[in-house]
Amino acid sequence: MSLFYPSSAQELRGKTSEWEDRFTVRFVELVPPGKIVQAVTFDSADQAFSGEMTVIWSFEIADGGTQVTVVCKDIPSGIRLEDNEVGAQLSLEQLAKYVE
Repeated sequence: MSLFYPSSAQELRGKTSEWEDRFTVRFVELVPPGKIVQAVTFDSADQAFSGEMTVIWSFEIADGGTQVTVVCKDIPSGIRLEDNEVGAQLSLEQLAKYVE
């Protein structure tokens, strides 16, 4: 999968190229209906983005819907925690738009 940054995003830089993040995701564990575990590997020549990041999605019944929680482990050293947090929040917002 690839994510592309707009050229207007001056503060953001891709891991694969200046405007692109390319990565592979594999499903490690699927526990319907409450849990998905993914392993993410970034395509980058920069060793700061090497390794495998684990992303755990948890789903719990909540008042009026579903509580979705995302936990990231083994985040590569080249990814600032604040940037990872923003990315996770954007993913959650996109998921909400899709299912609402």
